[in-house]
Order: sequence, then structure tokens, then C-alpha cells
Amino acid sequence: MNYDNVHISRWEEIPDFPLYIDQVVSIIEKSLSFLKNDNDAIITKTMINNYVKHKLVKAPIKKKYEREQIAYFTLICLLKSVFSLDEISKLIQLQQDSVKYFV
Repeated sequence: MNYDNVHISRWEEIPDFPLYIDQVVSIIEKSLSFLKNDNDAIITKTMINNYVKHKLVKAPIKKKYEREQIAYFTLICLLKSVFSLDEISKLIQLQQDSVKYFV
């Protein structure tokens, strides 16, 4: 696989308005298409619901997801091939705690 043209969505490239779950799946699938293996999905609605259920990502408001939530879903998709969801949860918590500390 050639990774020369890999481009993961930057913060400013993630839409700055609420999106429904189908739109979130589409954006992440497109951004992380280089991770795709055969028929395996990079992210699904079920995965998103599980990440929210396990409190890795905040719940949507009126079934819509914000930019920050989309960024976290993208991060989780990138990390899940290397770390367990429990480890990813701990990493996210460390990051959130450090932001609170410095703000």
C-alpha cells in the first residue's frame, strides 16, 4: 500500500456543525479509507453507539454529533489497531485531564 497520499482530516476540515450518525460514518470512512481491509468497515453506527455507551465519547445532542466527537471517533479508529478500547479510554481520559489542568 502506498501511504504517500494519506490525508487524515484536520480539525478545521471537520464540519463545524452538528451531523447525524450516517454523515459521521461517511466522513470518517472517507478520511481513513487507507485503513480499509477488504469488506471490513472502518467505523459503523454500532461502533459509534458502543463508544458512546462505554463513555469514550460524549453522547450526541438530539441525535447529532459535534466536531469534537467526530475527532474522537477518528482518533479511536486510528488507535484501535494498536491499543485495546480500555487503553484508548485511559489515553483519552489522560488527555482530557491534562487539558483541564492547563486551562
